[in-house]
Amino acid sequence: MTYRHAPFIEQCVRSLVSQKTNFDFETIVRDDASDDGTQPILERLQREYPHRLKLILEKTNTFAVERASTALLRSASGKYIAFIEGDDYWSSLTKLQECVDCLERDESLSMVGHLTEIEVVGGFETDREDFSLLGQPGLNSRGTFPGCHTSSIVLRAETLIPRWQEIPDVPYNDMKIKMLAAESGRTLVIPKVMSVYRVHSGGRFSGDSRLARKLTGRRTALLLLPFCVLTEQYFRHNIISLSRDCVRDLVRCKKPFSAISHLVESLDYANSWELKVHLLAPPFSRRVYHFFKSFLSH
Repeated sequence: MTYRHAPFIEQCVRSLVSQKTNFDFETIVRDDASDDGTQPILERLQREYPHRLKLILEKTNTFAVERASTALLRSASGKYIAFIEGDDYWSSLTKLQECVDCLERDESLSMVGHLTEIEVVGGFETDREDFSLLGQPGLNSRGTFPGCHTSSIVLRAETLIPRWQEIPDVPYNDMKIKMLAAESGRTLVIPKVMSVYRVHSGGRFSGDSRLARKLTGRRTALLLLPFCVLTEQYFRHNIISLSRDCVRDLVRCKKPFSAISHLVESLDYANSWELKVHLLAPPFSRRVYHFFKSFLSH
């Protein structure tokens, strides 16, 4: 998926079509009517790789990531599916082979990912918590949300395609992908860097603050709740983390009215007193609360 990615798209596409594998694969790129020269670059690359690169070039911008994903999935014919945005790239020529090998060896795996390097472009300012790597390596049991970036994901097509259009549009498409994968089987995050996520001024979510990203994550989780049981786990973690950020902003007198508003909203979402204590109380107070709760229950 790409839109206005002229400075980055060639490196992205070449990193895909140059993968060294013992199986055939296709690369499908959908451009959402870019007006910055992205489409001519893609057409030139297609002439260079006519049997490996398939293009879906829109004439009118749809501003819809969900529609782009649906169009790509309808065009895909493979056993496995991998995703990447046009401004990111795969940094390992064996990334596809290594991920597919894991899925072939273990049928209980629904998805495989890996570590992703963060590359901040042109001195762009960001409050990302980690300026080097994204991902939590390890094997996750079924029903556990996998920690990895979208550019690292390879999953079984049968995990994704049958339910894709049953679930509504969401702001964070990658959350929808990971939820469906985690509900279908175990997931693996390989402890190796094989892709790069670029943070830059033209990125779709690059300019969002930490609080804005968490709010978008909560909106996404709310939309997914009726369809994915696993979303409840993520939603609980999100409102706890978001509320602590709001309390921190209040203490620092940083946008206090906004912090109070989001904190009240999170307390409203909390459906138990235990969760409300998690949202507001410092760690020591929570330990005292749980001690008395345990004592009274006996």
